[in-house]
Amino acid sequence: STGGGYVLVSLNALVFIFLTWSRRFIRKYYNEYEVLLNIFGFGVLIGVAASLAGGDPSGPLRLMYYFTASQIFLWPIFFVNMRDDREKTATLLVFSIAEFIYFIVFLNYFADMVPYKLNKLLFM
Repeated sequence: STGGGYVLVSLNALVFIFLTWSRRFIRKYYNEYEVLLNIFGFGVLIGVAASLAGGDPSGPLRLMYYFTASQIFLWPIFFVNMRDDREKTATLLVFSIAEFIYFIVFLNYFADMVPYKLNKLLFM
C-alpha cells in the first residue's frame, strides 16, 4: 500500500537496463558477467510481472531478491573493466550515492527500520 515495492522494482529495472547497455564495454570476465546478468534479469522480470499483476506482490517480490542479489558480483566486474581512473571515480561516487538511496528505500518500505532518522526538532 505504500508503494515501496514499485520503487524498488523500478530501481532494479533501471539498474538492469544500465548493466545490459554497458555489457558491450566488458572485456574481462565477460562470460561470468553474462551469466550473472541473466540471473539478475530473471529477478527483474519476476518483480515487474508481480507488480503488473496487481494484488499483493509481497511473495513474488521476495523471490525477486534471491535473483537480484547477483548484482553484488556484477558491479565489481563493471568497475574492473573501466579504464579511465577519473571516470571510474565519478561513476563509483554516483554508484555509492544511488546504492545508499536504494538501501534507505529498502529498509524504510519493507522493514520500517531506517537507521538514520533525523530529529524532527531540527526542521521546525
